Amino acid sequence: MNYNCNKCGSGSTQKISAIVSSGTSHGRSMSRGTTVGMVDGNLAVANTQGSTNTTTTTALAQQLAKPAKRTESWMLLGVLIGGVSAWAGGWIAGFLGGVLVSPHVGVMLGLVAAAWLFFASIKHYRVVAKRNAQYNKLEYPHAIEQWNLGFYCHRCEHIFVPNENKHPAA
Repeated sequence: MNYNCNKCGSGSTQKISAIVSSGTSHGRSMSRGTTVGMVDGNLAVANTQGSTNTTTTTALAQQLAKPAKRTESWMLLGVLIGGVSAWAGGWIAGFLGGVLVSPHVGVMLGLVAAAWLFFASIKHYRVVAKRNAQYNKLEYPHAIEQWNLGFYCHRCEHIFVPNENKHPAA
């Protein structure tokens, strides 16, 4: 198989998954401490312990990172944003209707605006969740396959699959 870049012909190429793997490092640090002091006239000893997990990646590893699945669970966000929008929109519409027409019209206008904003928000996030589920089912497997087959040219920064004219999905 020819692993030379199909754009510039350079042999300075590397598998994308290897670049990401070698450009990502994980670390964990732990610290412990002991404190001695007086509390209400008595000697007291306190132990403390903490830990930190870190992950660092190079800029190239971030650029070539594995494609991610999209979130399909947007309903909670839809309800929260819908509730806030309904409260704010209902309050504004009710206030304006009450000031410009009458208090009764303001109450009705506020309720209608709140209901409309709430259900429009939920519908929007439901559509986003369906679109993301469709991507995860149909497009994501192909994107992962292309990422696993993909190579990167360090000379011209071209991304390619050896012996193919297609570019891997980024």
